[in-house]
Amino acid sequence: MLASDGGTLAAKPSCPGGSTSCQGACSDGGIVCLGNCGFLPPVRYPLGGEQADLAVGDLQGDGTDDLVTADTQGHVLHVLLNRGRGLFQTPSQWRASTPSSVALARLDANASLDVLVANSGSSSLGVYRGRGNGSFEPSITASSGSSLRGLVAWESNGSRHVAVTRGDTNEVSVYPVNGDGSLGTVASYKALSSLHDLVVADFNGDERPDIAGTYVNTCLSDADVACQAVGVFLGKSDGTFEPPRITPTGGTPLGLVAARLDPDALMDLIVADSHRHQVLVLSGRADGSFFVQASYPTVRSPARLALVDINRDTVPDLVVGSLGNEVGVMLGQPGGSFAAHVPLTASTQEAGIRALAASDFDKDGINDVAVLTSSGVQMLWGICR
Repeated sequence: MLASDGGTLAAKPSCPGGSTSCQGACSDGGIVCLGNCGFLPPVRYPLGGEQADLAVGDLQGDGTDDLVTADTQGHVLHVLLNRGRGLFQTPSQWRASTPSSVALARLDANASLDVLVANSGSSSLGVYRGRGNGSFEPSITASSGSSLRGLVAWESNGSRHVAVTRGDTNEVSVYPVNGDGSLGTVASYKALSSLHDLVVADFNGDERPDIAGTYVNTCLSDADVACQAVGVFLGKSDGTFEPPRITPTGGTPLGLVAARLDPDALMDLIVADSHRHQVLVLSGRADGSFFVQASYPTVRSPARLALVDINRDTVPDLVVGSLGNEVGVMLGQPGGSFAAHVPLTASTQEAGIRALAASDFDKDGINDVAVLTSSGVQMLWGICR
């Protein structure tokens, strides 16, 4: 572990008060407005290395969210603790083995968030148990196979579980979590082909967790089904999962998020279709299957998604990040549709959006967006007038 030097990173830009509109909030021309709310010019936190994934959560128990990134080139996790008022502490580093995915969850008996990491270098999953002050116990590892992606964790009826995709065997591996935060005996589920991202939600309304994932492989014949599609593994009463139910999407589906977008109370999916430069809305049915309800043009080669209410109308908005250097916003509309894409200024000089995360990081009542690029974090601080 390499401790932070105790300093702080670049501060949130300041703007004069008294304006009645986003356009008049700042003299800096970099502000992007979405009605009376928008984002200040991006603030960069350089990390070096090769960043692969980002997770957000309150590691200190102080009510503000902190940042954790996975650095595959540096073989470390960077932990950026939130100091409030638009400031993050310079990062501490925790040793990992070519980490490719990272997630935060409460895995052991205490109330502190723990860090879960997929290590491509050692073909393992690592658990760093949180101490509640932004530091961690030495990692507990479990063998997991190679080509790991799509790390997720959840709790249901008092039981905690972790899932990850394995590209070497085309499986979803599901681990129960023991009381001490270590991972139990794995159960593996055939995915039919390689999955890219995972999300967990109750898709058929039976109050059991289900797993959805994106199939990125190109369909080569009419006989191929687990390709250019979304697959849903429905949870069973004994805690296991059914074989995947496939919904074809076409294109190249990468990132996905789950949300209730329309009035039917069923979970829907939003999918980033990189090849066709669009996002797809998949509407859920009561049996856990989906159909493509709508598509929306967006940034070129979209890959990462985040849902958050940007303009404070209580309707979730969609932030989209590309494989290149673009970030955009689509404002949510009542009824579950989205307005036209609006480009943002993040990552104009750095290639590769690796992850997105949204939270009210400075607790001013306005949501902000953290953008992970290949070399660091760019913070888009929200503003409303």
